[in-house]
Amino acid sequence: MSQKSLLETKIDKIKNYELQKKTIKLIQVNEKLHNTIFKLKNDLCLLSNVPVKEDKLLKIEAELISSKEKNINRLDQIKLYMWIMDAKSYTIENYQVQNAIESFVAQLQSAIKSSVAEEFNFIMKKSKINGKKKKIK
Repeated sequence: MSQKSLLETKIDKIKNYELQKKTIKLIQVNEKLHNTIFKLKNDLCLLSNVPVKEDKLLKIEAELISSKEKNINRLDQIKLYMWIMDAKSYTIENYQVQNAIESFVAQLQSAIKSSVAEEFNFIMKKSKINGKKKKIK
């Protein structure tokens, strides 16, 4: 309180009104900055108490990447097989077979994508359940 009154008296002694007004604004901005710094320090303290789960996230990410690579390899094998089938012979009689194979490949691709999504959901649920178990303990 005594400091504010000292500041007020010093500001009141300033004869130039614009300078007085700017000084008051600077003091207000300074107080806001102090409050913001205090809030940030408080938030930082709260964040430092949160346990780091980076290793779990990295493990999940590695599992997802490896499953994605496996699926890409499967798709590449299927594409190679299709290319070989095309290279052997492409006649009108084989046109229906070719269409059937292409539809099968499309179904297989969608099945692979859905299995990746299911695997991802399972891993995420598993990590959430493990997190809840640790919170209970």
